[in-house]
This record gives sequence, C-alpha cells and structure tokens, in this order.
Amino acid sequence: MSSNEIRIYSSSSEKGSSCEIWGVLLDAGALPRTSLFGRTCLVSHMHGDHIRKAREFEFRGCRVLYPGKDFEHKSVIKVGDVLVKAILLMHDIDCYGFLLRKGSEYALYAVDTYDIPYQFPRLKWLLLGVDYDEYTLWNSALNHELPLSLAERISNSHMSLERAKRFLARQEHENLVIMHYGQWLNLELARTTGGLLWTEIK
Repeated sequence: MSSNEIRIYSSSSEKGSSCEIWGVLLDAGALPRTSLFGRTCLVSHMHGDHIRKAREFEFRGCRVLYPGKDFEHKSVIKVGDVLVKAILLMHDIDCYGFLLRKGSEYALYAVDTYDIPYQFPRLKWLLLGVDYDEYTLWNSALNHELPLSLAERISNSHMSLERAKRFLARQEHENLVIMHYGQWLNLELARTTGGLLWTEIK
C-alpha cells in the first residue's frame, strides 16, 4: 500500500510492522521493496514483529535507531527535512510513537499501545494500531480459540476498537490508516459501527 506521502509495507501484527511517512522509515518488521542505502529507520520497541528485519535493514545500508539506545521520550530526530519526536506510549515494555513534522504538516505513527494520553496538532496522517475489538477478543477466549492469559495481555497492552474511537473523537485528523491489526479485530465491524472510516492506501 502506498501514496505519494506514505507507504505501508506491512500493517499486520502477524507479518510484522513496517511503513514510511515522508521518506522516514518506521519499524523494521517487514522488508521494503525500495532501496535502504543511506536511509534512516526508527524502531518503536523491541518486540520481534517490529525488529524482525532490522539486521537486514542495517546490512543494506540503513541507519536503524533503537529505543533506549538512540532516543528516549521527547527526543527529536531530524531525518532530511522531517522532524521526528519520540513519544512514550502505554505497552508492556517501553514503546514509542512518532510525531512527524514536515513544514506545517504533522503525522503520527502509534502502534502497540493501550491508549494515547496526549493531544496533538491537527494531523494530516494518523497511522494507528488497532489490535482488537472487545467482542471478538473475548468471544475467542470464551471459545478456547486463544488462551485467557493471552487475551488479558492483549487487552492490557494494546489498543481496542472502542478506545480508538474515543481517541479519534478528540484528535483532529485528515487521513486515518489502521495499522498492526490482527485476527481479533473484526474489520467489517470497525467500518460499520460509525467510528472508524479510514483511507485505503493503494
């Protein structure tokens, strides 16, 4: 999935997360089909689905920046003509979202977080991780399709459809792209319950 401004290389939690906004690579869970030489990738956190291809990124000449080592909360990194601010999120390990500014425009990348307790300027692009909806997750646990302990972990450290709607109601944005969703998010429900209308990036 791509546009002139963003490219989604993988938006599935099973396949790993990787995208770029205004030329800045975010997460290294999947390998882009473009050249990586001389480029910069920021990793949101150190779970495998976000760093699965990090060594290959580095082997291909990409500078990979890791949380805790290369940046922390409120660090600002300049990548070309884009300023990137790291923002601590709410996960089961240290995990960062990225607020990008190019000229007068803003974009936000935030995946693997229980909620987002911040207010941002109007966003041209919002790439938001929505991992599950309450009905699908707990019905799957009830039917023994996933362990109860896993359902509890997902619920306590990831964004639900219901919390996403509340965040979107208070955050101005122009274009929404749902990222990092898995089998416990009913996409049709997300589309039809009046809360999530998102851009299909072709």
